[in-house]
Amino acid sequence: MRDNIGSAPSPPVETRPRLVRERTWLIVGVVLGLCLSTVGVTHFSPSRPTAPAGSAAESSSSIPLGVGTNYPTYLFDDDRTDNVGAEGPINASDAHNLQLLWSHATGGAVWAQPIVVDGIVYVGSSDGYEYARYATNGTLLWKTFLGIDATGPNCSRHPGVTSTATFDSGRLYVSAGNATFYAVNATTGRVVWDLPIGGPDANAGGVYLWASPLIYNQSAYVGISSQCDEPLVPAGLERVSLQTHSEIAYFNSSVPDPNGSSIWGSPSLNEATNTIYVTTGEPYGQIPSSKYSESIVALNASTLSVVASWQVPAAEAIYDGDFGVTPTLFDVAHGVGVVAAENKNGYLYEWYQSNLSLVWQDDLTPTTTLDYADHFSTSYANGTLYAVGENLTIGRHTYKSSITAIDPADGAYLWQVGTNSTSAGDYAPPLYDNGVLVVPIGTTLYLLKAATGKILYEHALSGESTPPASVSRGEVFVGSGDNVTAFDLALHLQATRSTQSGPAPLTVNFTARATGGVPAYVYNWSFGDGTHSSSQDPTKVFTMPGKYSVRLTVTDVTGVAVAASFTITVTAPDRGPPGRPRQSPKRRALG
Repeated sequence: MRDNIGSAPSPPVETRPRLVRERTWLIVGVVLGLCLSTVGVTHFSPSRPTAPAGSAAESSSSIPLGVGTNYPTYLFDDDRTDNVGAEGPINASDAHNLQLLWSHATGGAVWAQPIVVDGIVYVGSSDGYEYARYATNGTLLWKTFLGIDATGPNCSRHPGVTSTATFDSGRLYVSAGNATFYAVNATTGRVVWDLPIGGPDANAGGVYLWASPLIYNQSAYVGISSQCDEPLVPAGLERVSLQTHSEIAYFNSSVPDPNGSSIWGSPSLNEATNTIYVTTGEPYGQIPSSKYSESIVALNASTLSVVASWQVPAAEAIYDGDFGVTPTLFDVAHGVGVVAAENKNGYLYEWYQSNLSLVWQDDLTPTTTLDYADHFSTSYANGTLYAVGENLTIGRHTYKSSITAIDPADGAYLWQVGTNSTSAGDYAPPLYDNGVLVVPIGTTLYLLKAATGKILYEHALSGESTPPASVSRGEVFVGSGDNVTAFDLALHLQATRSTQSGPAPLTVNFTARATGGVPAYVYNWSFGDGTHSSSQDPTKVFTMPGKYSVRLTVTDVTGVAVAASFTITVTAPDRGPPGRPRQSPKRRALG
């Protein structure tokens, strides 16, 4: 990497001074080849009664916050496992009840994964904007223009914000197509500061920032690549201080070549060992001289010095054989740390984290000789590694794509499922949530039972889904085509009463269990005598005889409501069993 792309390459060094630009207002860079106006931040008040001009009709209101886990960065966590645990109501029994909640278009193709924090969805678009929408109904909160790729190569279908943002301490950290890294106020959309990556003329020289940043130890780690190798550029990983907004350390993955070995995927972190793992792309020439091309590299997170590296063997290398993926970090038996990543050659590799020696490798697409489209990251949950492949033959049938569950101890397949959705162009690994895998492939969203691979749900999307899905607070979010789409489970209610009739005073215990929708739920009981309760499981004493129509209404965060009704019959008070007739007292004899 060098400060001036047009000059001769500088010697490979670990750190270099960097030109820093800091600003508190958005400055839109030069835009070539696309007719986008300089609009900066467009902000929408939650209380605005009508939709902003040019957008889909959207209701806006003060929206209560649902309960659940945030999804703050690419593939959920710094290990990049894409395992959210047991988030919200989605489970293998109810996954078939998933339904469309809302869908809104951006101004271009969505290649960045939506992230969700405190009920707000953030997503970048190839139109150069970062968008913020309310998760519950899709209402636009703000959109901010960050920048687009000025070079416009032949493959420039996605010149804007294809980097997935990372949320940290009230700010979004994200890269844009103009080779600039941004810190954005997550509440207002205002740019707090920015920094060109690769020098002030990096974008003109072809530098493009695909990767989602890693935020760790008051630093941002930003992978450097080109748009689509047109041209190859000085590549690597840059550590940027969040305080001084300047470079702290730099790993040059091209060295000793002047260019190549791009870092397309996002950095993964083992915080316990202070080690970052990255994968790299193709070399500068046909015969690589860089030992870091088509490799996985372990770096010291403080200095970005190389701890270990592993390169695809020549016998398994293919033309354009990138690791266009993000490594997945996890532990196997006895707490041994391993890391997994898939290459475009169709092989999924697993290495020991300590020295990057190979544990095993699987050919996920054995039906083809050259598997140029395979660039899926993996996910990990509950002792199982999950991977997506391109072509797969099961029995006599060949499928266009596949999902595979793998025993990470030895690479053995636990199950494989084929689909007829074309996976070319996708980057979406399975997302694990409460025993369910959420997998967008091509133009279809699949939900599968994680234990067996059984397909539980399919939904046709509005366009090709390139990024992974995300989930938060009972909702699933998918980027497909130009759209961001939200799904939730249908709201369902089960209610019971301890008895339906009896004499006054009659004590009745009521229970309610709402599932699906978007939690939290509001319970409203009406007991038919003018009294009410907002308790989930109230107890009611009916003191007067009569028939009472009891009705329960449950409303979720989005305003969807379901109801249940009972009739309680109260009879006259019980006087007890009849007693013996009362005898008159004997009269005294008069004497």
